[in-house]
Amino acid sequence: MTSRLMYRFWRQIFCFPYLILGLMLPLVVVAQQHHPKALPTIALSGHDGWVTSIDHSPDGRFLVSGSSDKTVKVWSIEDRKEIATFIGHTQMVNAVEFAPNGELIASASSDATVRLWSLPQQKEVDTIQAHKYGVNDVTFSPDGKLLATAARDYTVKLWSVETLELIAVLDRQRNLVQSVEFSPGGRQLATGSDSSRLWSVEEFHQITAWNTIDGWIWSIDFSPGGEMILTAQSNGQVKLWNTADRKEIKSLVGHQSDVSEAKFSPDGQLIASASREVRLWSVVGLASIAKLKDGENYVHTVDF
Repeated sequence: MTSRLMYRFWRQIFCFPYLILGLMLPLVVVAQQHHPKALPTIALSGHDGWVTSIDHSPDGRFLVSGSSDKTVKVWSIEDRKEIATFIGHTQMVNAVEFAPNGELIASASSDATVRLWSLPQQKEVDTIQAHKYGVNDVTFSPDGKLLATAARDYTVKLWSVETLELIAVLDRQRNLVQSVEFSPGGRQLATGSDSSRLWSVEEFHQITAWNTIDGWIWSIDFSPGGEMILTAQSNGQVKLWNTADRKEIKSLVGHQSDVSEAKFSPDGQLIASASREVRLWSVVGLASIAKLKDGENYVHTVDF
């Protein structure tokens, strides 16, 4: 048995234990020789385009994926099968997310809409004409009452999930907004553009802006306790910040190109980051502990 195992597929999602990877085509997954054990993988095939976004259901039973093929798919993790395909977007799907109740799914698209899908009914329940231009990201508040959307029209908007009414438009940013995330308590909102910004959800105003770069903050995430913020950046950096004062805790160095996404594990002990390779980092040691994939093929999204 060789120390390097390679699998080549098209338009697939690869499942490692507790970690899901969405890859751009053509796809290669490699168990590196410096990683002591080859991690088993499950390949979920079905999309006819790039897998752009993935998210677990709160109970861990399902996975939702969005793609450049304009569709949203839901998969049973236990059965390793596709259980639903949602069709309605007219351009690529950029982001998908389960609501906290696990029954509602939101998808954001380059067609400037956000669509809501019912998993139990397996159908679309509403469409929001959300922005003037494409919507890059969408996220639910922890209580499931609000939706936040980030778009190419330089704006972030807050919506009522119950009524779909527009509640607030946050101050216009100076560039495209790539990412948005609620804090675990739901009182703050973090956004990524060409800088990182922190907002008050209750008062709809900006608290601060920091981390201005010559490029993009592709994703932003809070630690489970809310005390840290994680940014994935187009300059190849993964950065960890103190939420209270926005001081840099650590720049996690290792990627050589755009880092498309970085996320905390549910227990806050690990960070996964996706680029042309996927890295796992220890939050305690602030160091890389595994490299799960190598090659020229770009990984767009990752989720625990």
